[in-house]
Amino acid sequence: MTAHEHTAQLNSDYASELQQKFISGDINVLSCSTTFELGVDLGSLETIFLRNVPPEPSNYIQRAGRAGRRLDTVGFTLTFAQLRSHDLTYFKEPEKMVEGRIKPPAITLKNEKIIRRHLYSIVLANFFRQYKGCFGKVNSFFNLDSDEVSGTQKMKEYLGEKPKQILTSLRRVIPSGLHDKLGVDNWAWTAEFIGADGSLAIADLKILDEYLSLKEFHKQKREEWISTSDQRTRNKLNKDMDWACRRMETIKGRNLIDFLATHTVIPKYGFPVDVVELEILHHIPAAKKIQLERDLRMAIAEFAPGSQVVANGYIWESAGLRVVKDRAWPIFWYAICPECKRFYIRKGKIEESFPPISCEMHGDITKGQIKRLVTPNFGFVTSKEVEPKKPGESRPPREFTTRPYFYDYKEPEEKKFGIGRLKIKCRYSSDGELAVVCKGKKGGGFYICFSCGTAFSDSPKGKHKTAYGRECSSKVRGPWHLGHTFKTDVLSISFDQPKSEVSDESFYFSLLYALLEGASQALGIRRQDLEGCLYPSEEGVMLILFDNVPGGAGHVKRLMEKQNLHEALDSALARVKKCNCGRETSCYGCLRNYQNQFCHEQLRRGVVLDFLENYLEIE
Repeated sequence: MTAHEHTAQLNSDYASELQQKFISGDINVLSCSTTFELGVDLGSLETIFLRNVPPEPSNYIQRAGRAGRRLDTVGFTLTFAQLRSHDLTYFKEPEKMVEGRIKPPAITLKNEKIIRRHLYSIVLANFFRQYKGCFGKVNSFFNLDSDEVSGTQKMKEYLGEKPKQILTSLRRVIPSGLHDKLGVDNWAWTAEFIGADGSLAIADLKILDEYLSLKEFHKQKREEWISTSDQRTRNKLNKDMDWACRRMETIKGRNLIDFLATHTVIPKYGFPVDVVELEILHHIPAAKKIQLERDLRMAIAEFAPGSQVVANGYIWESAGLRVVKDRAWPIFWYAICPECKRFYIRKGKIEESFPPISCEMHGDITKGQIKRLVTPNFGFVTSKEVEPKKPGESRPPREFTTRPYFYDYKEPEEKKFGIGRLKIKCRYSSDGELAVVCKGKKGGGFYICFSCGTAFSDSPKGKHKTAYGRECSSKVRGPWHLGHTFKTDVLSISFDQPKSEVSDESFYFSLLYALLEGASQALGIRRQDLEGCLYPSEEGVMLILFDNVPGGAGHVKRLMEKQNLHEALDSALARVKKCNCGRETSCYGCLRNYQNQFCHEQLRRGVVLDFLENYLEIE
C-alpha cells in the first residue's frame, strides 16, 4: 500500500496532485480530513474507513457516498466508534446515523465578522474589475520587488472616490439590520478594511515585513560568504541564500485569493474567523507543500512555543510568536477571584506595572493573582535552526490546553421556563464577551522576546536566537500567558427552582457538560460548535453556553425556545443514564472531552443523573 495524507494542512496544488495520483492508482490509500466531504468524485473508490462517527447523518452520507460510485464497484464503509459520548450514542443506535434523516440546517445572517469579510470580497471584486493587473498572484497586488505603489494604496485611492456601484452592491447584499452597525451608507467600514489597523492594511504589513526580513537575511549571508574563504562554510551559506531566494519566490507566487482568505480579509471554507498561521522556515521540499493554519482560539495551544504539529510526513515545532514591524501584540491583565472564580480582564501595556483589579463581590484581588496575557494575532513561527523530524508510531503529545472564560454580555434578552419541576431563567445576547487562555506547562506561562518573538516554556539563560538563527540580545520577558478575547452568541442559564445555596463546582461543571452534549444532539450540530463555562453571580452559579465561533452562529439562541431546551435536557439525561462508568466519576463516553480536561476529576455522572431524574418530570 502507498499511503498519503490529504488534509487542509496541504496547499491546494499539492493536494490536487495527490488526488490525481490516487485516481490513477499511483497512491491507493489516502488519510483524509473532511476536505473530501463535499462533492469529490474519486472514480472507482471502493472502501472508506471512518476513524470516528461523523457529526450528523448528512456528514455520514457525504463521506460514505465517496465509495461505490461506479457500476462495476461496490462501496464498503467501516466506521470506528471512539470512546466518547457522541460516537457511543450512535454505536448503540446506528440506524439513526445510517438511515439518513437530516434535520433542516439553521443559518444566521447576523455574524458581523463573517459579513464584513463578504463586504470586503464585494469591494475587491469591483476593484479588480478596474485594476485587472492587481489580480492573480500576491506580487501582482503587493508589488514586493517594485517601486510601484501597492494594491493597498490603490485601494485607498479607489475607495476615497466612494464608487457608486459599490454602495449599490452593499445596500443590496448586506442585511438591512446591519447597515448602520457596519456603516454602509457613511462608508465607516473602510476604517476596518484599509485603516491603520484594517485587515487589508495589516495583511500588507505582514507580507512586506516577511519579505524584507528574507531580503535582509539573504544580504547578511551574502556578506558572510564574501568575508570567508572556507569552502565548507561557503557551502552552508549557499544553502541559506538559496533557501531565502526560494522562499521569496514562493511568497511572490502565492495565489492572491488564498492569501487574502488566510489573512482574514475575505471569507474561506468553514468560516474560521480569526485565522493565524504557523510560518514554516525550513528549506526541505515538504515545507513548500504545507500551510498550517488554525483559528486563534485553537492556535494559542496547538501552535504555542514548543508545540509540535504533524503535517506531510514531518513534525513541525513552533519556536515563537511572529513579529510584525511597527505593530505590537495586544496586551491584557487578567485575574480570577480566588473566592468566587469570577473572571476579570482589562487592556494594558508591556511596561505597565500590575494594575488594581477588584471583584464585584469580594473586593480587591491580590497582586499575586493578577496575570499578564498577550494575544499572538500575527501568528507563530518555527525556527530555521531546528530541522523537522519524521513522526513515530504515535502523534506527539499535546503539551498545552486552553480554557474559556466568560466576563460580560450586553443587553441580554430574558425568558423564564418551567420544565418539569425546574424553574429556569435564560438570558441570551448576541454580544457576549469571552476569553480563551493558554497558561503554558502547569500554568507556568511562556517567556517571550518582544523584539524577535522567540519564546520558551522556561526562563532561558544568556542570549537566544531569532527564528532565522541570528543572535538576539533583547531581554526575554515572562511569564506571560497566551490568550484571545472574542465576542459571540451567549446563553446564560440559572435555576430559580431548585435554588442552590452552595456553589458546588463539581455539580455545576457536570451539569454544564451534560447539557452541552445534550444541546448538540437536540440541535443537530457538532459538539465542537458549542462550548461553555461557569460564571458566579449574585443569583448563584450560571451555566454559560456559547457558539464556538467568534461573532456567533445562532445555535444557543435556539435554546431560548422551550421545546429545544427541553429536548436538550432530555438528551443530557439520556447521555448520563446510558453510560456504564461509575456514578461517582465520568468518562469520555459521557462528560469528558479534551477541552474540559482541566476539570475531569470534578465531573461526576451520578449527580447529574440524580438531579435530572428528580426534576425533569413530564408535565
